[in-house]
Amino acid sequence: MGRRRDQLEILLAKKDEQVRIFFYLSRGSGVYMLIISDYIKIEILESRIQAYTTRVSQLQTRLLSTLDALDQVKSLQEQELVPVEHENALLKAQLHQYLAVVKAAEAERDDMRDAVLKLVEKGEPKSALKNISLISILNS
Repeated sequence: MGRRRDQLEILLAKKDEQVRIFFYLSRGSGVYMLIISDYIKIEILESRIQAYTTRVSQLQTRLLSTLDALDQVKSLQEQELVPVEHENALLKAQLHQYLAVVKAAEAERDDMRDAVLKLVEKGEPKSALKNISLISILNS
């Protein structure tokens, strides 16, 4: 690593000399230019890579913490849904029982209505008006 560092320092010294010569030659014509050496370009690129790596690391940390928070919320929601689903199942069972009771009551009512109508038809009508009013009461 020391040898490479020495080579870089030699290259930088040559570049510095070239820049001084260029500025000296350019100064007479009134043109001032900035020349960035390859080493400086490499340093800039490496610093950008380091900045991007840091940014990606921060984003990854935020992403992981967000995923952890989402997992906790999902777990909590699932725990809260268990009793609600159980209660829902019980209510459905009760509803089916009540519907069966209602159907039985309606069937019994219809049977009773039919029986009363048959009795009215078989019995001696005292007046047609009474039969009509009795039938209309039973149908309502």
